[in-house]
Amino acid sequence: MALGATVRLTAEESSGKTLVKLSYDASRLEEAPPENRMPDWTEFSIDTTLRLDLGKTVLVGGSSEASSTYLAISVK
Repeated sequence: MALGATVRLTAEESSGKTLVKLSYDASRLEEAPPENRMPDWTEFSIDTTLRLDLGKTVLVGGSSEASSTYLAISVK
């Protein structure tokens, strides 16, 4: 498990729109743990395919009680 984020996008034209394949993986530390305890990790993943119109932004993501993660994707 690594701390950070990885975003992979591939795009191609499809019937006048842009077909985007998105893969997003992230992990981060939660609040500082008490002494003598390992920190807790939060992991989040998105694997999806989107059909986007040029110039329009799409918000992709999710939230839980502990955290939120969103990506804004736009094709120009």
